[in-house]
Amino acid sequence: MKNSNLEAKQSLPGRRYLVVAYACEANGQAEAKFGWDWCRQLLKFKEPFTVFISSKNKENLENYIAENDLDIEVVAFGRNFKFLQSRFFARFQVWVDYTCWCWQLPSKIKPFIRDADQTPTIIHASLSTWRVFPCYSKLNAPLIVGPIGGGEYFPYQFFNILAVRSAFFECIRKAQGYLSQIHLTFSRPYQKASVIFASNQETKEVLINAGIPRKSIHILSSARFSEEDINEKFIPPAKKPDTREGLNIFAGGSLEGRKGVSLAIRALRSCHDKGLRFKYIIGGRGAELKHLEDLRDRLGLNHCIEFHDAFSGSEYIQHLQRAHLYLLPSLRDSAGLTMMEAMLCGAVPIVLDCGGPGMIVSDDAGIKIPVSNSVQVVTDIVSAVSGLYHNEGLFTEFSKAARARIAESFSEEAYSSAIRQRLFSE
Repeated sequence: MKNSNLEAKQSLPGRRYLVVAYACEANGQAEAKFGWDWCRQLLKFKEPFTVFISSKNKENLENYIAENDLDIEVVAFGRNFKFLQSRFFARFQVWVDYTCWCWQLPSKIKPFIRDADQTPTIIHASLSTWRVFPCYSKLNAPLIVGPIGGGEYFPYQFFNILAVRSAFFECIRKAQGYLSQIHLTFSRPYQKASVIFASNQETKEVLINAGIPRKSIHILSSARFSEEDINEKFIPPAKKPDTREGLNIFAGGSLEGRKGVSLAIRALRSCHDKGLRFKYIIGGRGAELKHLEDLRDRLGLNHCIEFHDAFSGSEYIQHLQRAHLYLLPSLRDSAGLTMMEAMLCGAVPIVLDCGGPGMIVSDDAGIKIPVSNSVQVVTDIVSAVSGLYHNEGLFTEFSKAARARIAESFSEEAYSSAIRQRLFSE
């Protein structure tokens, strides 16, 4: 291989793998990144495999394979469509396309199983959700699944903070979740899975409730960082400004109701009333933007809360390095990649104790707020921000622990070790 980063130090027992990665792009982001992660792991251990992807990712992946002289067989099918401009409707567009793609998948895989000398192992890599899935139960082959998420739910007591469109989406998602739970229980698509990686505890509980043996399910976050990410890219500055001179607070990502930005804005109004100085910068756009801008202006915080397009490159790194706090009290999130990058840069996370962030942030590496009700959560955020504002030593302690938590527990090495332990040792 020409790409030395993918060369293996050892080879594992020979068998062929069929990687199901609807979204898969070399050096991609989000879902496309998760699909490629499995390809990288199998390349690392010199395991032969075929990857099944959406036609939308075909050009990117085949170009990368040719440029790096990699031995990967690609099977691309489905529609090569353009996303709608509205992120709200684009999300439904992806779900419909993925569902149709899953219907076609068994017919694409069957020839590889039928013609193989040794039965290959199927790895379901993406989309990383339990809600929509191919019918693996009819395929006579071993199965590995994940990491998958989607078990997080939006609490009913927080619907009052959502814009109308976001509330409508969450209602549809809840209804679809109930139907998927019934389907999962009776169709048992994962009954042959020897290993299922769940992104968080909520997803693990969904799978257990559907009758999947607890011993088959292992928690593994889909987020991980390379040595270059940890030691060269996402590094803290030599010294952050004194917290009492004013807090730099950051959040990033799509502005959806589930992210809880309105809770953060309400809390910062109280912080402002207490005399705390701060600048809250949110990098990202989305369906909730107008709703959040109106809330900010109504509370008189337009001088200290700014909404920007998503940052990238060196500008993005600079914002992470300047940040004292990462404040995004998300009510439904399977991971929290931007939060983890901010933690590597020394920002202290303030999150709700649920979903991916609740699992990723340990008690000594940030502040986790119980999911109670909107009034209490706002009160708890105010207390957390105030405590860090007035106690430089406490902030420094949390900041160092936040970076150590990600660097040690979510490194590429830790991710590979978890996969090797559960997959290749069997």
